[in-house]
Formats: sequence, C-alpha cells, structure tokens
Amino acid sequence: DGNGKFVERYPVPLNSPATAGLGLCDYEGKKEYRMFIPCENKKVYLYSKEGEVVDGWKFDESEHEVGSVVQHFLVDDKDYIVFNDKNKAYILNRKGRSRVKPKDNFAISKNGKFILEKLVPDKKSRMVITSPDGTINFVDFKGKVTTIKIRDFSDNHYFDFQDVNGDGQRDFIFVDNNKLEVYSQNQKIIIDYKFDSPIDNRPVYYEFPGNNKKIGITSTSTDELFLINGDGTLYEGFPLYGSTLFSIGSLHQNRRFNLFVGTGNKFLYNYEVK
Repeated sequence: DGNGKFVERYPVPLNSPATAGLGLCDYEGKKEYRMFIPCENKKVYLYSKEGEVVDGWKFDESEHEVGSVVQHFLVDDKDYIVFNDKNKAYILNRKGRSRVKPKDNFAISKNGKFILEKLVPDKKSRMVITSPDGTINFVDFKGKVTTIKIRDFSDNHYFDFQDVNGDGQRDFIFVDNNKLEVYSQNQKIIIDYKFDSPIDNRPVYYEFPGNNKKIGITSTSTDELFLINGDGTLYEGFPLYGSTLFSIGSLHQNRRFNLFVGTGNKFLYNYEVK
C-alpha cells in the first residue's frame, strides 16, 4: 500500500510457479480488477484484486507452458482473453471457454505478443503476432488467419505493428540481433538502423504532439537508450545512459517531457526530453 506494507491477504501463494508476468484487466471499467497468472502446471489462474481465485473461470490447461502475459481485448462489446504457448493461440471468453478458434495453426515466436488492430476502413478488427521465422500472422475474430512473409528473422526477434512515419498506416517493426528494421505494409523498408551490440528488449512506441512518432530501444549490454525518429535518424541528445525499458510522459501536462529509466546501479533516472 501507500505506506509500503503488504495489502491484506497478500502475498498470495501460487499453486505452481508463474511462467510469465501478471495480466491485469477491468472488464466494466469499475475498478473490479482481475489478474491472470500462467503457471508451470500449464494452467492459467484468475484472481480478484483481493487475491481470491475467481470461481467462474473454467479454463482447463494449455498444451505447453504459457510464457507471455495474458492479454484482454474488448472488440464490439465482447471480451477476448488472449494468450499463447509456443504452438497455439488461445482466444477465450470471460469464463475461460474458447470464443474463437483460429482456422489455421501456426507456431508463435519466442517473444510473441498479440497486437490489436481495431476496425479500420475496409478491414475487420484483427490481431497480429509473428512466428519463429518472422512470418506475420493476422487473426481476425472469426478465426481467419492470413500471413505475410518479408524475410527470415531469428526466433529471438521482437515485433510490433504501429504507425512509425505518421502516414496513418501501421508498419511492421522488427528488432533482431543488433538491427531495427521497419517495413510498410507494401513491404518497403522505412528504417534500417544498426546498433553496436545485440538488443534484448522489445521496442517501445511513443507518440508526441503533432503526429510525431518515435521508437525507443534499450541496449542492456551497453547501458544505452536510443530514441529513433520516424525517418530512421537518432533523436538529438541520444543515446542516454540506462539499462531498462523506459517511459516518457509529461509530468505537468505541458509540452515538456520527462524520460524515466532504471540503471544497473539501482538508481532511477529522470531525463528531460526536449
């Protein structure tokens, strides 16, 4: 709590060691939070904010361990609980029963995470995630799966699907080994940036006023932070010192921004981003 003491009933012992972080959702927006925790016994547990197991959740178990945070999407007033193991995507309702079954099975990348693309002109709402070789899989909420293959990537790659250059179209963002590559939807390369060392964190996406898009990259091996402009150039003043994923925001709701990052020497740094 605010005094640094454990909240009543916490810490909560788990039935099996967790295999990923806690997934938090609030179905109705009434602060009735639910917490999803995948565990080594291949079960995904659902807890209330009081730390009690929710009785109505009936998910049996996954085929393999779930290594990613459970996600919640609200599409057309329907809830979708989404997660994956290495070979299968699970798209469930609030009770843990299957809501959508992808019509084609596909393997999922080691660092895979579902990205939601809400309804856009001429397209249905859909989710996107990559396979181990970098194949891009689109899954709509009827279960239809379509794929795009740009080139081969390693299974350690990170992927995101965001509008990088401000043209209103989402782009394919890959971080693999020591490279950041961004492709438009017609598969033309927009950004090709090479770092001095391998990157072992997912890219972070930022949007500044004036439709100004940027990508954040952390190199833990060199303790450097990079902020890449939409045209592929490095933002002025970077790289900065830091070793964790970082957050950028305005503390006083003005046009001045602060960057917060952790460091290897146990400090939290606060930079001003001009």
